[in-house]
Amino acid sequence: MRLIIAILLTLSVAHSKEIALTFDDAPGDTTLHFKPEQRTDELIRKLKGLKVPPVIIFANPCNGNGPKSNFAQLTKFKNAGHIIGNHTCTHPRFDDVGPDQFVADTVNAENIIGSLMGETKYFRYPFFNEGKIVAARDQFRAWLS
Repeated sequence: MRLIIAILLTLSVAHSKEIALTFDDAPGDTTLHFKPEQRTDELIRKLKGLKVPPVIIFANPCNGNGPKSNFAQLTKFKNAGHIIGNHTCTHPRFDDVGPDQFVADTVNAENIIGSLMGETKYFRYPFFNEGKIVAARDQFRAWLS
């Protein structure tokens, strides 16, 4: 599993600067360096040690070690003050599955991690792929809103 770190920098006209740190595909599979539990604990420890404010963890709760283990890892992030966002359950590419299957996968993730998500819900498309077919993309966007 590769952990994608996306840093979004937003500058407003009112002279303020803001940065959002996000992690995709959490909590992840076992790798050469970490088991998922170790990676979660280490990341939480490092973020706290560096005094990083809450980050957004975009989760795929059906991948890796499965929903039960992933929910436990995501709960650790939530309890550490971080934000949990939906990144679909299995990380499909929108163009490969179409809007109906994509909605089903997104709902499946929501059913697993919904209790960890705040009042404001965040979603990120896997692969940042919103779809090439405008009607399909618009169908999902309408459902999402």
